[in-house]
Amino acid sequence: MKRVQLIEWGIITIALIFGYKFFEGIFTALVQIFYSLQGMGGDIFEVLLPTVFMIVIYAVCFVLLIKRSGQLATYLHGQGGEETIAIRIGKKALLQVILIGICLVTIITTIPGIILYLFESFKEGIGKRNMDGNTADPFGWHQFKLSAIQLLIALVIIFFSREIAGWFIRNKEVDELSFESDPENT
Repeated sequence: MKRVQLIEWGIITIALIFGYKFFEGIFTALVQIFYSLQGMGGDIFEVLLPTVFMIVIYAVCFVLLIKRSGQLATYLHGQGGEETIAIRIGKKALLQVILIGICLVTIITTIPGIILYLFESFKEGIGKRNMDGNTADPFGWHQFKLSAIQLLIALVIIFFSREIAGWFIRNKEVDELSFESDPENT
């Protein structure tokens, strides 16, 4: 496998994470619509605008990275030689890396919402006594709970990523993906 091909596979992996975040954004939008229809979220367009914006960004990034992965890999590789690299990557290790990547992106995107909600809550003076959900902003409370649950699940998945990756690999199957570096295959 050539070094530029390895870079391209990394870009495709990042694109798959953007695709995952796209579908996660759609799920979040459905939850927001549900809460808005329940009368808990105020104006539905004000609530959905940031989520729809992020869904569009994730979709555009996914499509661009998938379509332009070869060109981007060539640009990132630079003018280096065309040396081939013999690589053996285990399926379990590859799945573990992808799980950790998805969870890190989830953590990075949920932490600001949690911090912002806590800051706004304490700024308004609700303190501990109203942390049971009886706030002036019920949608913010539900968004906070959703973000906190996502954060906790992502942390648990990162901690147990090796075991979780093992669940998806057959016991008797060889745990290697072999990328041939022969000039005939490249």
